[in-house]
Amino acid sequence: MGIPEVLKDALPFLEEVITGLTMLKGEVVLEEDELKDVVDMPIEEGVLVEVQVENGSGKMACFLEKKTAALVGGKILGMEAEDLTDELRDAFMEFMNQFWGRLRLELTKFDESFNFTQPEMVDANKEDVLLKGYSSFFPLTLKMEEDEIKLCMLLDEDMVNLLQQMAEKPETAEEAEIVPKEEQDKGMVKVSGEKLDLILDIELPVVVSLGKSRMKIKDVLKLGPGSLIELDRSADDYVDLVVNGKVIARGEVVVVESNFALRIKEIVSRAERIKGLRK
Repeated sequence: MGIPEVLKDALPFLEEVITGLTMLKGEVVLEEDELKDVVDMPIEEGVLVEVQVENGSGKMACFLEKKTAALVGGKILGMEAEDLTDELRDAFMEFMNQFWGRLRLELTKFDESFNFTQPEMVDANKEDVLLKGYSSFFPLTLKMEEDEIKLCMLLDEDMVNLLQQMAEKPETAEEAEIVPKEEQDKGMVKVSGEKLDLILDIELPVVVSLGKSRMKIKDVLKLGPGSLIELDRSADDYVDLVVNGKVIARGEVVVVESNFALRIKEIVSRAERIKGLRK
């Protein structure tokens, strides 16, 4: 049985996820067009990242070796990686979140209501995969410049049937987006300046955070004029610039024409943003 066409058409868009998170040129290589039996998987043990169809039946998963997952996390954080540490797991899961999110976005072109559940990762071996009911797989290679990420894409029978049904439902002229041929060749669609202008005026909350503290309710009730609250950073530390709930920069508080202001000293790195996912 061949790989469902809607899935094959969606896979090239994963290159954007690779480039966006690693800043490396990404490439998706599908070496075979046929689905294979799960018992023939070349990977014996590793990590399994699963998603299910929301409000429906069918599930998919990525199965890859731990050292491969560590390599992906290391590419995101800009560091050498061998063992799959907690830090690298967080970075790898951020990749998987965007991986499945990009696939979902492409599949909604055929079914607007289609959605995946939140990806879940577990350590697993081939026997675990068989017990979960997956019936078929196909190998997939993600290239990150000189590195190749080998993984197995797993599908159960319900997912295969669902994807085949999507392929049989053609897009209408109104639903289909007309894309210039030169953009199709690149496997991506650029956002036009006109579309970008639509979001440039959206306001986001910006907060300068001096620090935090944890208090018991009984201590909060005792607060009054003159009370002191000790924060979790020293007077010499930079304060945080928080945009829409995320720390994006740090700096020092200054006074400009009798008003407080923030002089930015550093921009938060990708590594720190990934670490913040666990908080």
